[in-house]
Amino acid sequence: MYGFVYLVVLSGIGFLIYSFFIQPAPTCVDQRQNGKETGIDCGGDCVPCEIQALQPLAISKPLLFHNQNKIALLAELANTNLAYGSDQIRYRVNVYDQSNQVVTTFTNATFIYNGETKVIVETGIENRDNRIVRAEVIIEDTRWKSKSEWVQPQSTIGRLETLQQDDTAVIKSTIKNQNSFELPRVALLGIIKDKTGALIGASKTVLERLMPFEERTFQIFVPLDTTSATKVSIDPSGTNVVSEVRQ
Repeated sequence: MYGFVYLVVLSGIGFLIYSFFIQPAPTCVDQRQNGKETGIDCGGDCVPCEIQALQPLAISKPLLFHNQNKIALLAELANTNLAYGSDQIRYRVNVYDQSNQVVTTFTNATFIYNGETKVIVETGIENRDNRIVRAEVIIEDTRWKSKSEWVQPQSTIGRLETLQQDDTAVIKSTIKNQNSFELPRVALLGIIKDKTGALIGASKTVLERLMPFEERTFQIFVPLDTTSATKVSIDPSGTNVVSEVRQ
């Protein structure tokens, strides 16, 4: 009997020592609901549980457009979350040669609204000796915002006019700020198709300080992919221009 009581006392002392001096403090990555958490590793001092439950952004395999010693890259970014967007997405682009060696790598940032699918366009990537054969885009960090915090400003793009000048397409149009506030920076992404419907070029231009209700003309010069053995011929009706606007 005394031995049993003695064992219970020792066990209690051991538990107290473990609880106060040995047991690791709760963290947001220990796969347990502890501390002030309201779910497993979420709520309280950790990330809100509704953000932890969000679907990650999806990024497509990039398309590459070769023109002389430069490359343009086009990838599609999709956000399936209807209640949340992101005002800051940091991503990395890795570009590879035929031996699967990294030729160059760089980082950039973008944003996306709730339920939106958009494109990422990177231009002017050096391609000396035509070494580049593929690329990948990796999302490194996403800062989520609810749709009530992160609202897309309204803008409209006018009628598109697309002309071909040798291995370059020129897109001309207008954009109008439909808001009562200034848009500090507007990126316009132009995408060109050939007469078969294939994508053959992408580029972008940036406008600074589009004032309230202002309408402004713009041009996008799009180098066309020249890897085909035959001369590229664009389809003006397949031209698309997408605007990236934020407050």
